[in-house]
Amino acid sequence: MLPGPIFNVELLTSARRPRYFVVRTIYASALLVVLWINFEAHGQFTSGYQATANQMAERAATFFAMFSFIQLTAILLAGPAMIAGTIATERERRTIEYLFASQLSNAEIVWGKLAARLLHLLYLVAAGLPVLSMAMLMGGIEPAVLARVFVYSLMISVTVGAMSIAVSVSSPRSKDAMMRIYLILFTLLMLPVIIWPFMEVARSLLGTPVVWGGELIQSIHPFFVLFYIQSTALTSQSVMGVASNSWAFLMPSLVAQSIFSFVAIAWATRSVRRVHLKESGRSAKRRNFRLQLWRPKLGNHPLLWKELFVERVSGRLGVVATFAQALVVCAVIVGTLLLVSSIWKNATSFSSEPLLQQFVPFSMIMTVPLRLVALLLVAVRAASSMTAEKERDSWYSLLATPLTAAEIVSGKLCGSLYATRNVVLLLLFVWVWGLLFSLGWSFTVLIAMAEFLLACAFVALVGINFSLKCRTSLRATGATIATCAFVGGGYLFCCIPLMCAGSSEGMAIMLTPCLPFLAIAPELVATMDWPDVPGELVAAFVLGNIGYLIANLALLSSCIANFDRLSGRMHESQPRRPREGSPTDASSVIGPPEGS
Repeated sequence: MLPGPIFNVELLTSARRPRYFVVRTIYASALLVVLWINFEAHGQFTSGYQATANQMAERAATFFAMFSFIQLTAILLAGPAMIAGTIATERERRTIEYLFASQLSNAEIVWGKLAARLLHLLYLVAAGLPVLSMAMLMGGIEPAVLARVFVYSLMISVTVGAMSIAVSVSSPRSKDAMMRIYLILFTLLMLPVIIWPFMEVARSLLGTPVVWGGELIQSIHPFFVLFYIQSTALTSQSVMGVASNSWAFLMPSLVAQSIFSFVAIAWATRSVRRVHLKESGRSAKRRNFRLQLWRPKLGNHPLLWKELFVERVSGRLGVVATFAQALVVCAVIVGTLLLVSSIWKNATSFSSEPLLQQFVPFSMIMTVPLRLVALLLVAVRAASSMTAEKERDSWYSLLATPLTAAEIVSGKLCGSLYATRNVVLLLLFVWVWGLLFSLGWSFTVLIAMAEFLLACAFVALVGINFSLKCRTSLRATGATIATCAFVGGGYLFCCIPLMCAGSSEGMAIMLTPCLPFLAIAPELVATMDWPDVPGELVAAFVLGNIGYLIANLALLSSCIANFDRLSGRMHESQPRRPREGSPTDASSVIGPPEGS
């Protein structure tokens, strides 16, 4: 009987977890800040200012547009984190066999877990209603547009939930599930950028652009659909050939998402037992026939060898996520080649500055999302570096080795950084074409790559620290992503009022920890003449990187110093004897100090 006991257990246990309350509080607080900034920017709260009814309605309509996009972003970010680990966590903890041995059906297991987590996602959406009601008192928000936005948000929640539960069923671990679902969502959201190079190829071959491709993207892309909903409320013009006062332009997206959600949930319900039994039966066979092109000897650094050449991230992405990854790679390569050929073909002179100024915007559009996805990949890999050892019962075996804390932490750090090797190659492929326009671009590439590796090291060290302190990979991953998102740019929600009222120097100082700003700063400076470069921009970039370097050193030393205490390998008052000889030397086995 649906929803069944799984729904009751999941709803009861998850409701007691404080992280859901924290997420709702942060979401509602961000909306309140946006509401205050929206009215403060127009003098609405200034003493003695009297606004007309039309001005009040205009400000409320502007806030509602911002509210809609923030709500959609929260659903796309929080939905996978809440749902993607449901079935994968049961498989990772080896408790899913107990569910299969009970009288519960596949539908009760899948639908129960999905319904409970979707309810928490709807609680998150409902947390913004009190803030929205404050703006509705001022008018300017049409009930029809409000209904469309919330119906579409509900449909997006169901679609994200169905996609997440399907990925969770096919994933052996929660880390793999989160990595797959975020990669798939990133690919879907980047569809306009991905399909643009192929539309340009069709334009060059056929002489006309493929119009239906753009219309298809606009009809299913969530941010495009939300933009059309808001635009029909502000104008009386028709959108996509449909009258602005009808639901017709929204129906194709709702129908497509309904069909997709039904198929995804039906597949997850049918395959939850079959996939687990099939994977369990052939896991040993996969390890025997894994293709390894090159693997060095073990040497004196066994954990580093294991992290670099045994822990393979790309092999666990799955078919759909691997296809999405291949689509992104092809789009970046084809788009870069098309742009470079177009710049040279349309160049009227061989001056380096105008050509480089045409290349740099495309470079930022392509590389900044890739770098952010790489940071997410590093966060997921590092956050599960220690907890994964605990979950597959190899943690005590690792602690029983003569490896020191520095060797274990450095091995996990290098493994997390090594996971970005494919992204680094793709970034270099984009950046190297800039050398055709200016040899000075090489200096910009070196600075951008150094900044990227510094940011990856920071995210990895934060993940390793949380992985050492948390009990599960899912909890460590959530804490790592939340911390890095706040430090790397989320703090700006609290600083926006100060930025609006402060000077340009103060704004630059507030941007120093912002990772997107640090990512685009080298390429932005490359398009300017050096005398015209703002000094506060350079100072913010330098101070930001110095800050992250100091933070990396502090996190690394703290993790190494506290490793034995947090792992429980040795008491704080009992110093560890330094290792002598090779890792396999019998004299270096862990034991009590001499003379005890």
